[in-house]
Amino acid sequence: MFFFFFFLYCSVFFFNDPATTEIYTLSLHDALPIWMNENAVTTTLARFATPAVVTFFLAPVVGEVLSTATPLPGFLLAWLPLALLYGCGALLCRELALRWGTGWVGLLLLGAAYGIIEEGLIVRSFFDPAWRDLGELGIYGRSLGVNWLWTLLLIIFHMAVSIGVTIGIVEMLFPGRKHDRWLGRRGMVASSLILLGICGLGFFMYSPPPLYLVFTALVVLGLGIAAKMVTYDPRGEPGAEVPRPRRFFILGLLAIFGRFFATGMGAVTGVHATFTALVMTAITAGSAVLALRWSGGTKAWDDRHRLALIAGIIAFLSFVNVVTLGVVGVFTAATAAGALLWMRNHLNRRHGVAASSAAITVRGKGSASSSHTQQPKNHHELRGHNTDA
Repeated sequence: MFFFFFFLYCSVFFFNDPATTEIYTLSLHDALPIWMNENAVTTTLARFATPAVVTFFLAPVVGEVLSTATPLPGFLLAWLPLALLYGCGALLCRELALRWGTGWVGLLLLGAAYGIIEEGLIVRSFFDPAWRDLGELGIYGRSLGVNWLWTLLLIIFHMAVSIGVTIGIVEMLFPGRKHDRWLGRRGMVASSLILLGICGLGFFMYSPPPLYLVFTALVVLGLGIAAKMVTYDPRGEPGAEVPRPRRFFILGLLAIFGRFFATGMGAVTGVHATFTALVMTAITAGSAVLALRWSGGTKAWDDRHRLALIAGIIAFLSFVNVVTLGVVGVFTAATAAGALLWMRNHLNRRHGVAASSAAITVRGKGSASSSHTQQPKNHHELRGHNTDA
């Protein structure tokens, strides 16, 4: 069944990446800096893959391998179903947020909905008291047949990491396609059908009361409606002063560490689970507020700051890999670190060349304006002649 879904997806998704429809008219002076910035790496990458294909394969790596949920050897055996699950989910979240024009707020709401679909309707770890990854959270924070702290932790994780980190990385790899659609209509339909088909596998998993599943589906529907209706125009100025990327790195690192630390300490100390849930929520909300404030309402930062924020999250997950998985974890962490360093160097070169080309453009415009001021009379005579005509 997974292979059937895979070949269906290939036929309507991998070869259905819509072309950019905008037509641009650029002079050679304008086009040269753009070519220098993006053509060297992005065009090479685009020869072998599209943003949709990269998302399809990257999403399960971020969601399963980096999180240590599925170590690399097991992932290589189960990559196909995981790619169908995470890949379709990430692409649907991104494409719906783009089509609805709700930006990152809509994307994160859809990411939360995806997390509930995966963990609540498919594998049903929200309800299963014997789920393999629960540990102490199978007891601590469980009430009325629901693993509440685990539920909150996984919703935040899938929203920020499985969806947010994946889409953020791919948009940095394909800056020229950031505002384009990555899927056509057939790709959207195929992704939806595949995700719906995978949901059917939930009937072979743990069986909570049917009313719980109905309520879970209603929450997913509510998040989807909220993601479509949300209107968010963050305050901030494009030219606002933005802190150095290292501050965003520290923010990402502490944000994800704080949530896991609060959960672990709550389980060890036995403090009431409600208090732990409030601490986790406060950490998440506080991190979002700081990111918005430092980024000028997301209007002033650039890809270097976004990558630093993502790198902080991945750094903590890499540390967990090393501690829990030994040699396999070290390999995973080293691979992630190498990829992040490559992206950082690429972004630094891109923005460095962009700054140089902008300075050249400003000097060129200054020379042009001075030449125009030397002939104001002819310019006004021409306007007068055209008006008379």
